[in-house]
Amino acid sequence: MRHRPGHLRAPDIRIAPDIRIGYDVRIGCDVVAPADIAASIDRFGERYLDRVFTATERRESGDAPERLAARFAGKEAVVKVLRPRPDESVNLRDIAIVHDERGAPVVVLSGTAALLAERAGLGPIGVSLSHEAGVAFGTAVSRTEWCFCFRNSLDTLKGWILRSLHPRSASTPPRAPRSTPRAP
Repeated sequence: MRHRPGHLRAPDIRIAPDIRIGYDVRIGCDVVAPADIAASIDRFGERYLDRVFTATERRESGDAPERLAARFAGKEAVVKVLRPRPDESVNLRDIAIVHDERGAPVVVLSGTAALLAERAGLGPIGVSLSHEAGVAFGTAVSRTEWCFCFRNSLDTLKGWILRSLHPRSASTPPRAPRSTPRAP
């Protein structure tokens, strides 16, 4: 398999040359300048804040540009994990990054973001946020559920299943080819 950035293939179990059982690990990251978030707040005010952040996110961050920038970077990292198609858009309010009871950031999906995660078979999405010296950073990671994956086609899987259900025994001789040609 060719390596793709942000795409890790977990160890898998090969049950036939072109069929495997396994899962994929998805990683996304993003960097945001808190000054850009502050400029957007200055220019658009409440309209910008309400369009991008949930009430819980705003309350937990105290509307501090550094903390909001870290959450924004985390949201963008989650979008990269979700991998929407070019014709799909994800509302950033559908991705909420809130604190759990210990204060760690947790991703809560709704709307289109939740549908994309379900379609991809993603498990929980972990997120890490940081901000320091004019830079905010967010990283997200998730893993797909265990699945059958086949490379060539559905025929490959169908053939494997049929061979598994009806294996030839060692005592059964192979069929002889037809001796009479078929009519055109």
